[in-house]
Amino acid sequence: MTQPIVNQYQPNFVSPPGETLLERLQEREILVEELAAKMGISEVTIASLISGNSPITPEIALQLEQFLGIPANFWKNRDRHYREYLARSQPQAIAD
Repeated sequence: MTQPIVNQYQPNFVSPPGETLLERLQEREILVEELAAKMGISEVTIASLISGNSPITPEIALQLEQFLGIPANFWKNRDRHYREYLARSQPQAIAD
């Protein structure tokens, strides 16, 4: 019996979803300060999202959808893939 072929794409590098956010802001000529004010969050929080230090929560994903027109699922999936990549990149502790 033949084993089924399983396609698994596992890139060796994944960028933070904030890079995509920054690109979209630049394309639309929206300043970080402007987005922060529209979303009611600090510029520091936006900067942390852009750098990948803070996750894109479902609430933030919905706000990005509202202000940028990019579906919340895109942002959540992008962040999930990035966080999974980070987790896989960390040395795993072996449980006793």
